[in-house]
Amino acid sequence: MLIIVASIAAWPYLLATFVAVQLGADNPSTMRTVVGWVFEAPWLLFLIFVGGAAVFGSSATSDDETLASTAPDNEIRRVKRG
Repeated sequence: MLIIVASIAAWPYLLATFVAVQLGADNPSTMRTVVGWVFEAPWLLFLIFVGGAAVFGSSATSDDETLASTAPDNEIRRVKRG
């Protein structure tokens, strides 16, 4: 499972460093590392954004359900109408 998660997180870095080496960068070089991180950073930001949306996005639904379960029936009707 850990290998799958690591592969999902690291594939842009690995692909970019491979392409950089194929285009002439030395295998252990600063250029290869910079190219890898240029492609990895936006991917990690995207994963953090999606993970945050998955975790914190569901709280709005939970709040609505909590309000509906604790409010009297006439309060729910008033909220729905207007």
